[in-house]
Amino acid sequence: MTNFLVLLCTKPNSDLIAVRTLLEGRSQLTLLRRGRAETINSDSDPIGWSPNGRWLVLGTKHADGTFSLSLVDTAAATLDPYELQGRSSLPTWTADGGTFFVSMKDKGILSVRVSGTEPQTSTSHIMGDRPDWSAASHRFAYLDSAGDLWVSSSEAGARKKLSSNARAAKWSPDGQSLAIVRTVNSKNELWLCSASGEDKRKLASVDSLETSWSPNGNSLLYRLSGDWKVIDMGQKTVSTGTGGIAPVWVDSKTLLANKEGLLQTFDIRSESWRGATFEGLPEGQVMSFARFQGLVVEKRSRGPEAIPEPAKGRIRVTATVQALDVLNDRATLRVSSVLGSDKMELNFAQPVDQIVTWDANTTITQGSVTSPFRGTDLVPEASVVLWLKGSKAGVPEPLLVESLWMDRPITPSRKGSRDVERGNTRSIEYDGVCMDEVAVPMAFPLVDGVKWSDTFLRDRDGGARRHHGQDLMAEKMRPLVATFDGQVSFSSSGSGHHIIYVKGDCGWTSAYMHVNNDTPGTDDGKGGPRFAFAPGLKSGDRVVKGQLVGFCGDSGNAESVGSHCHFELREQATGGVFNAHLSLSEAEVLRSPIYPGPVLGSKVLPKKHRWDMLVTKVDVDRDVLVGELIGEAGPGEAAQSILKPQLVYVKLSPGTRFVERATWADTQKATVTVGTYITVFGTPTGNSLSSLLVAVGAGLGD
Repeated sequence: MTNFLVLLCTKPNSDLIAVRTLLEGRSQLTLLRRGRAETINSDSDPIGWSPNGRWLVLGTKHADGTFSLSLVDTAAATLDPYELQGRSSLPTWTADGGTFFVSMKDKGILSVRVSGTEPQTSTSHIMGDRPDWSAASHRFAYLDSAGDLWVSSSEAGARKKLSSNARAAKWSPDGQSLAIVRTVNSKNELWLCSASGEDKRKLASVDSLETSWSPNGNSLLYRLSGDWKVIDMGQKTVSTGTGGIAPVWVDSKTLLANKEGLLQTFDIRSESWRGATFEGLPEGQVMSFARFQGLVVEKRSRGPEAIPEPAKGRIRVTATVQALDVLNDRATLRVSSVLGSDKMELNFAQPVDQIVTWDANTTITQGSVTSPFRGTDLVPEASVVLWLKGSKAGVPEPLLVESLWMDRPITPSRKGSRDVERGNTRSIEYDGVCMDEVAVPMAFPLVDGVKWSDTFLRDRDGGARRHHGQDLMAEKMRPLVATFDGQVSFSSSGSGHHIIYVKGDCGWTSAYMHVNNDTPGTDDGKGGPRFAFAPGLKSGDRVVKGQLVGFCGDSGNAESVGSHCHFELREQATGGVFNAHLSLSEAEVLRSPIYPGPVLGSKVLPKKHRWDMLVTKVDVDRDVLVGELIGEAGPGEAAQSILKPQLVYVKLSPGTRFVERATWADTQKATVTVGTYITVFGTPTGNSLSSLLVAVGAGLGD
């Protein structure tokens, strides 16, 4: 298994502990640090520390499970506590120890800033309870009054429901999982789920809302029948045999607990106890304590058997997906750790964002299967490991993804939705789907139309994903046309899966998948771009509604299901994919593609054939031009688009005139080179043409 380092905080201070003892009916609260013992004037119990070790949290527990809180500034000259007004939940801290969150009765969740001379309480943004902040993933979890568990990207950000009947939740150290205490059939149960809400599974029955993660995130502490227990992710359970207040983690294999009035450590591996020695600890029975969790760097097992280290000039990052722009092959990642080719790993207490992009050579590994990567393989909040070209994360320019690994395929058990941006009324579900009904004016993507049925959101890959498009069944090489005016782009994977995108001026983008990859009349997979995309077009070119953009086929994972066009409709403003059913039902069906070829005006010679072409070869010795036909017209006809790829051979005669399309001035034959657009007028013979005039530079749209 591959080992990942887990960084919990940034300041070592493991000898810092607060203990309440009882001797002959008198209690004493003592702070032990650096070999010194200091008395704290308070009748409350120590319950926790800020991550930077400065603030000690004291609490008085009430019968309803809430606390009255006090803070002790251990950096101050005196150790008098600062009282927080009202009753509240246990606090959850930001990574720097400068702010904590609590839920106050009748006031909702408040943030308390403690970086100044005294704590400053904010205005409530959320009417909720039991907040928990994940510094590793910048997510906020809390419960509403109905017992629903919600997660948002910030204290006041867009939220997503993860669970119902919840009573408490705790983030794992890496921010990728939540331990949830739920009420099921009037009993409390401990459940585990990912940060996105998928893979929910029951771990154990519990009789307390208190849970805590081991520093490496591989185990959970909980209580059942008065006994504190530890369960690992393989659901092996170890009992500590102690009740009272919750033990605290010393490291991922050791607990510190109040056992029979003494502080003792418990080794999970050997299931044995031994005494703990603290200099300056007063005599008496230990009633409660709080140990500061200092710098803990541990190895956490995660991943397949062998995730390779990055090569020179590369980095390997562990991240979660924050935002996706599938149509432009881009995503924003929230990076939690970076491993360089020098084998030095950097872990971020405050994760950084990094924009990444991918190309046809990018691969994805899920389990033991490696395949060409598509942007639709990702969903927001997916956990990934990526290998990138670059030396560090957090740079402004996009980094190219060479390969990535995901722990498991995304499954449709993930529920919930997210608001795409503040102020936007649309709601986008976990896999990018928006359920709003739309009817976008457009041309039908295949000429002559096809019979089809609504297959949007049908299960695919045995239920591992939802179908995001409509399957328009048609024979290979059926012309595909632009659904609206806009910009065309083409994509080809290493396995030969061809995709066409038309980014419309109307604010919508259409995607055509399974574009042909075969030589006509075969299923050889050797067709290449020539038999996939319309000749004369390249990514970034303008197209008009109805213009030829490519040819239907069975590339990608359609080889075994028959030739068809998988058609998707996405909104550019949100990135959401919508059901194209209404748009297709009302679309204009064309009998043949619209041809936007050059209009040559009065210079068109009468009673002659016209061919528009892209020159692919110039045979100087034979005076022959070879090219891909784009459009043609017979005598007295308007130029029409081709319906299938066709090579054209043009025989130049001594009397052939060459003119520049822009000015109609005479030019030289040498002006015609490979890649030149030309319009030829002459007399056809089969697929060849004896030319009378060659207009050079007559490209599409001229």
